[in-house]
Amino acid sequence: QHWAVSNFPECVVVRDGKRPAKLSDLKNILESTGYTFTFVRNPFARLVSIFHFVGQRAELRQHRRNKGKKVKKETTPDHDKNIVEQYHKGFEEYVLGLAQPNFRNSPYEQGKMWYSRTTLQKEWLDGQVDKIIKLEDVNTHFKEIQYLLKCNKELPFVNNSNHEHYKKYYNIETKNIVEKIFKDDLDEFNYEF
Repeated sequence: QHWAVSNFPECVVVRDGKRPAKLSDLKNILESTGYTFTFVRNPFARLVSIFHFVGQRAELRQHRRNKGKKVKKETTPDHDKNIVEQYHKGFEEYVLGLAQPNFRNSPYEQGKMWYSRTTLQKEWLDGQVDKIIKLEDVNTHFKEIQYLLKCNKELPFVNNSNHEHYKKYYNIETKNIVEKIFKDDLDEFNYEF
């Protein structure tokens, strides 16, 4: 999104006042470039990243509040406390919770979000994109996008979290849960564990 805003500000559309538009919403605007693209991510890696990103950000907000500093995100101290408690229980507990019917009650699922952590990437695409780039291959394929769109700005690395390689976080049970939840994404984008 940061890259799109700096290169094509007229193409950044927010739908419902709070969320990025689906590709079908952007089609008319993006037709002026003659090309549409998006990124997808291995669901196993995506879930590890989400778990750590949300947990680490909540810890940071708690730390800032404790020091009397302002916090940008609209979360309450109680909400952040609940996220941090969930985060400290570990990744396995988080994935096991996703398999429960009431998983949307998890601290990770609360707050101002337009999607669930289990929303399939396939659902965002609407089948209307010229090129799908796997995040794992971004360094290779993004150069093509820059060339086609005559744009030399680098893609920034934002919203990162600290964690080990995703495979270290899974056991047989959690791997099976994620395979079941994200089956359509795994099949559609040809991902494996």
